[in-house]
Amino acid sequence: MRITSHMIGLIFVLFGFLLLVLGISTLYWPEVSGRLSEATLRQMESGTQWSISPGSSGENAANSSLRWLDAHYSYRVDSEYYEGTLVCVCLAFALPIDELSQFETSRNVSIRYFPVWKSFSVLVAGPDLKLVFLLFALGGGLIYMHRIVEAIISKSLTSPRKLDPDWHNDAIESDPGLHWIANHGDSKRLCAIGSAYTELKRRIGSVNWDNEFHQFFAVTQPGVFMEVGGSLNAEQGLSVKYVDRIKRVEGVIKYPPSNTQELTDIVAAFLKGGENFQNEFDFEFRYY
Repeated sequence: MRITSHMIGLIFVLFGFLLLVLGISTLYWPEVSGRLSEATLRQMESGTQWSISPGSSGENAANSSLRWLDAHYSYRVDSEYYEGTLVCVCLAFALPIDELSQFETSRNVSIRYFPVWKSFSVLVAGPDLKLVFLLFALGGGLIYMHRIVEAIISKSLTSPRKLDPDWHNDAIESDPGLHWIANHGDSKRLCAIGSAYTELKRRIGSVNWDNEFHQFFAVTQPGVFMEVGGSLNAEQGLSVKYVDRIKRVEGVIKYPPSNTQELTDIVAAFLKGGENFQNEFDFEFRYY
């Protein structure tokens, strides 16, 4: 399975949603009194750390933008003692000063615990809205970027050959069979459509895909064809395009092939007829 930016974006959004739900749920967890045995405030800027254990005076961290709290606390539920270190369901840095300062002198603190798993607890209840927003923004950005990249790929990697508005007069579109444009050169009819797959497989294995640009057109009937080709260099890549002039529809594959074997597989599915290629590969269609 190919990992795409769209999938990664969905993972970010899903993770953000789960954190939001979990964070909100902590507000409704049972609350008990606990004892804070240790609290160490750390900051990223200077690499320093200092103790704000209960009873100590601590230090002023107001000027530190990247700070977080390492805590160790204990609490009792139903006559059983538990220990915890989780401050919140969040990125435990850049917490507000008032959230951190309350632990400097407090030996007794309020603990919220998950009723199903009593050893899972937090010092600060509530969701980290900044983190949730960040995950949503990253996820949404990746999903949107995926669509932009797809549009760019479909525009830049599809054939540079301009389709004739009057396709009946086009040498390729009007002539059923397998056609080949070798490295931006002139088109050449290779064989009848009945031998297209065998001939395509032979030709694909014989040309230089690393440094040249090749295009193959499998035309099943006038105006209906599958175009595959491109180059394996990083600047161009491979592409696939389906055209049906009769039904006035065009389709571009969503995930461009990464190797030439996929090109032959797509043409093989297309030559089976019907919607076989749509069932095996994901295309985006446009009607005009």
